[in-house]
Amino acid sequence: MQPVVLFVLVVFLVLVLIVLLAMRKPGGTGRTDIEEQTFEFQPDTDQSAAPFVGRRVRIVAPSQMLNGAPRKLQINLLPLPKLNAMGAPPPEKHIDALVALALNPQVRDVERNEDLVNFAPPLRVTVYYSEADAQATTLENGAPQLSIVTAYESDGSWRYERLETVVTPAEGGGTLDANLSTLQPDDPIAMGRP
Repeated sequence: MQPVVLFVLVVFLVLVLIVLLAMRKPGGTGRTDIEEQTFEFQPDTDQSAAPFVGRRVRIVAPSQMLNGAPRKLQINLLPLPKLNAMGAPPPEKHIDALVALALNPQVRDVERNEDLVNFAPPLRVTVYYSEADAQATTLENGAPQLSIVTAYESDGSWRYERLETVVTPAEGGGTLDANLSTLQPDDPIAMGRP
């Protein structure tokens, strides 16, 4: 092979390596193929075991960037606490009562095997409510007064946060939709009134 051709091949390979290294983000995997992930959970039907899912739930997770790279998420389900053991939400939270526990998710980064607790952009949570759930509350403009609530245990008692919720009635039930920006492991998601 002639020295000029060999020199051109070496220069070409060096340029390709430089471009590939420049495209790679620090601390990341260089992956750009992770977009939105959707997780669907169906209510448990086995009453003999500790429940993990109390209502049908969909969680849509937009791509989460960590250290400059998109991350693939995994959602593990933890057992639901007993609703009657959680206590009533305090009046200043404007939650009259908890109607049902939906699920207790643990969101993890698959590649690093670490919990994620802050989400930007937020996760989109949909809880499907039944006709019986709607009948447990009052109607306003044809929609039941329900909301998505997160709960967490602190200093031996439960704390509650009501999320801004969009209620969409349908025949036989409907959906509750909210954005979730933060969620610690073992913080259950519930359906509250209002």
